[in-house]
Amino acid sequence: MINPSVYRRIMEYIQSYLAEHGSATIEDLLRNYRESTPISELELKRVVATGTEEGYLKVEKNAAGDKYNALISRIKAYRPEELLNSVVIVISRPRLRELSLSGIEYRNQFIETTECFQQVISSAHRVLRICSPFLQKDVTQEDAYPELEYHLSEALLRGVNIRILTRELMERRYVEVSWIKELARALELENSVTIVDYHHTSDIGTVVSSTHAKMLIADSDVAYIWSAELRRNSLIANFEVGCLLSGPVVFGLCEVFDSIYSNGRVIL
Repeated sequence: MINPSVYRRIMEYIQSYLAEHGSATIEDLLRNYRESTPISELELKRVVATGTEEGYLKVEKNAAGDKYNALISRIKAYRPEELLNSVVIVISRPRLRELSLSGIEYRNQFIETTECFQQVISSAHRVLRICSPFLQKDVTQEDAYPELEYHLSEALLRGVNIRILTRELMERRYVEVSWIKELARALELENSVTIVDYHHTSDIGTVVSSTHAKMLIADSDVAYIWSAELRRNSLIANFEVGCLLSGPVVFGLCEVFDSIYSNGRVIL
């Protein structure tokens, strides 16, 4: 796959170049690329292949069958539909009668946090990315989100790999997230859960870089970004707001998550 936003930028560049020069090879396009967004040769080739399939471009192979020097020309102008990103507001409301937001939820078609979690987790088929500075077991208590363990178990049983990005595990907080590993171990799927600690400190103990983001991403299709942590207090006492996203924008969130994840320390 290629990031849809990157695809769009590359296709617009190719179309502009071909409008001026008539035709070009992959080598021509790479050599003359001057846009601010860096691209790779592989990304350019994928855009050409996809653009050919979609009827925007035509590729004429030379006699030697050399795809790298094949001539690329334009069939029709690239006029993509608007990126179809969907946004739904998600809220955790204080569970006090005088602070109820039920009427506002209904009026604005907001959804409640645990409902959103269930939607995202149940839609994952390959990878579930979880980023939260806190993942405390108390979030599964009866008055918070008791179904979370069941939903995670169901994801693991259907072959989903769970990647968790959190912080300060090396120092003191591994016990807070170990319950997820134990859940996977009981299903004999311990290797399907990877926990990464992203928390870097200096020699004198000051924080150099750490994660405080809260994201839940199913594959590269659906994502929930929120203000709450995965702990009981965030669901039953705090007023929290987030967004449930779907569409090409989610691919970019996966890239952000994976970049930070790859710079953390894997905790066994």
